[in-house]
Amino acid sequence: MKKLLPAAMVLLMASTASADKDSMMQDTIYFDTVKVTDSAVSDGQTMKSSSATVQEKRKSNNVADFISKDPEISLKRRTAFGDSGDILTIRGQSGQRIMLNLDGRNLNSTGVNGGNFIDFNTIPLDNIEKIEIIKGGSSAEYGNNAIGGVINAYTKRPTADPSLSFYGTTGGWDANDDFLNIRGSYSQKFGNLGISLGASRQEADEYLWNNDYRSTHIAPKVFLTTPWQGELTVGYDYTKTYRGLIRNNRVSQDPDNAGWSQTINSDAPLSLGEVFSGGAGGKAMSVIGEGAYSDKIKKLYSASYTQPIGDNMMFELSAYKNHEDRFDKNYSDGTGGVAKGELVLDREVQVDRSYGYKAKMDAEFGDHTLIFGAEQKNLRGGEIDVKYVAASWKGSIASSDSDHKIDNTGVFLSDSWKFSDRLTFDIGARFDDYEASQMKSGSRVKYDDSKLTPKLGVTYSVTQSDKVAMYVYQSYRTPVANEMNHYLDGLSYSVLADKDLKAETANAIDLVYKHAIGSKGFARVSAFYYDIDDYILFGSKPDGTSGRIAYNIDNAKFTGVSTDGRYDITSKLSLNAGLAWQKTEKEGDPVSDEYSDYSDDNVDYIPDWKGVAGASWKFSDKFTLDASLNYVGERSYFYYGKSRELDPYTTVDAGLSYAMNEHATLEVYAENLLNRTIEEQYGYPTAGLILGASVKLVF
Repeated sequence: MKKLLPAAMVLLMASTASADKDSMMQDTIYFDTVKVTDSAVSDGQTMKSSSATVQEKRKSNNVADFISKDPEISLKRRTAFGDSGDILTIRGQSGQRIMLNLDGRNLNSTGVNGGNFIDFNTIPLDNIEKIEIIKGGSSAEYGNNAIGGVINAYTKRPTADPSLSFYGTTGGWDANDDFLNIRGSYSQKFGNLGISLGASRQEADEYLWNNDYRSTHIAPKVFLTTPWQGELTVGYDYTKTYRGLIRNNRVSQDPDNAGWSQTINSDAPLSLGEVFSGGAGGKAMSVIGEGAYSDKIKKLYSASYTQPIGDNMMFELSAYKNHEDRFDKNYSDGTGGVAKGELVLDREVQVDRSYGYKAKMDAEFGDHTLIFGAEQKNLRGGEIDVKYVAASWKGSIASSDSDHKIDNTGVFLSDSWKFSDRLTFDIGARFDDYEASQMKSGSRVKYDDSKLTPKLGVTYSVTQSDKVAMYVYQSYRTPVANEMNHYLDGLSYSVLADKDLKAETANAIDLVYKHAIGSKGFARVSAFYYDIDDYILFGSKPDGTSGRIAYNIDNAKFTGVSTDGRYDITSKLSLNAGLAWQKTEKEGDPVSDEYSDYSDDNVDYIPDWKGVAGASWKFSDKFTLDASLNYVGERSYFYYGKSRELDPYTTVDAGLSYAMNEHATLEVYAENLLNRTIEEQYGYPTAGLILGASVKLVF
């Protein structure tokens, strides 16, 4: 903290970087309740971020479903419904290195007892007006989890005219197994008081053994106009999610053993299983029985105040608090001297108790658009209360208190300087100060580090239709709570015994070229290169025992090139396409040097190629047909002592919608129309063809 004031003074003396609303690194998805023209072609002079208006289509579970078609975004779900793992990557960066924000407040789960990831299933699309995707870490505003990018979701703001919507969909993958997703929203402003409410219910039968799913979400928000045209906003998000843990359904978990292809339960597909997360291991957490489940309750509190100052400045002060608990129960599979179906684990995990606050100022002076501010994030877990564990299944399971504390302080300043009609400079910097402590060998050990990361962007309008940009910058990421926890587990290995866990520093370059095709669409080519020093690996123990370890390697490199675009052939027919190539490389892994074949040189689950092509055809005033072709290439993954590869796959999705009137739309759809059995994550097959129908009402 003592380093913070000098660094802030350095920032205030610097001319700094960019308001993301005009960044070439940003895409914006507007939902169909808002009429938007692509800002890239709105006036022929400026080409801001790529924007598109979309309709809610198909099963439409959460934010991840709407952005997964991007060629630089990859999914690695174990199941299509209710997967609470780290399922999404942007340019090869997963939940620890990307941020998800709702109305400016961070939604990553940050507690030590639950890991640091984005659980998209606890963040439905209720009452969401738009989603922004910022790729890479070129923004000075966002902090030490944003090496790969930022996803910003925004709640629909109330107006004097009431807004009411309903969306419902149901379907399934065979005659007996189905899902449903029902959600609605309401917003309206009454004088100085505005209210907004979103609610949803999702359910899915099990496809993989024991993996049934239920979720309820309620999100009220109040907007109060204060004197001097300020606004106070208070929000609350409540999510209750029941999820059955997947049971292993392979006779052998070794892919080189014949039992890998033999089921234990012939009524369920071949699949690997799961274990309970958080806390020490043991049979009660790793041998999943029939009916085993996690019941998660997440409560998110947020408040913000905005105040205009004159005509050119806006001040914002915000705060948030997380309160997330998980209730785990496991039942015997009939082994270990406990009768089948008997309770073997009952515990409550206080996953997240984090809180934080942020102050920000936006200002425009002539050709300069400035953003500067500071934020504080205090990452905390809570207790693990083991209420019951069967004696013969116990292992090392016990109640405990979280002894990890992580405090991140950031100061940022940015300036988007319109140097001329054609040339814009985005120059900026961010200072992050990191303080953490944890118990190590019976005593408390403290960590302290800080980093000043510069940002530079140059955007040039070659013609009215062509624009090119280059961003060169550094990003910084501090270890998160679960990495610190499993870092301690790795100290028992001689190659890691004398190594501290360090923060990551990314040196990055982004290049973008974009061409506006009149008023009909755009074409874009992007390239990126990230060299992340002290990259933190999070993997299984090299000696084959249960548990995980986290440690630094020298660096990891991420390289990619992509192209995408959209074109309206007529007012009725629109095409879109995208293609990305990505390569990853790890260097200087001390564990692999000691334990041969511990891992490979690639980062797990990043496809070498990914492509998508789609069309939307309104062939009558009432009917619209849309379809997409999706290709995902080979992905490497280290499992059971070997580097392995997931096969490439191609899927086809299609939907036919019928506009009954200006308020109601019906749709029938098919996902994975070719009924391909594919794997997004090694050992977990998908359900194949999914058929469904939906209705949307907007008033």
